[in-house]
Amino acid sequence: MNRRIFSKAIKDKGIAEHAVQRSDLDWVIVRPAGLNDAAATLNYTAGPSARIAPFRPLSFADCADCLVRAATSEPAWVRKIVNVGQQ
Repeated sequence: MNRRIFSKAIKDKGIAEHAVQRSDLDWVIVRPAGLNDAAATLNYTAGPSARIAPFRPLSFADCADCLVRAATSEPAWVRKIVNVGQQ
């Protein structure tokens, strides 16, 4: 049952991302490797070509910081998918 729910969530995410990418809007898709409820460090890597550790979660606070950056101060990220996480 869990496998079916997970695969449906992945499929739904893909549909949503494609809809955003086809829009005329300025968008940034931020993809954290994983999230946890740790303290913010502001020591993370982010960018369209960023290489991140797939099994090292990022704090919710650091992900929020990246989302603010994406929305306010990273014009090179517009219409791009951004990886965010630990190295």
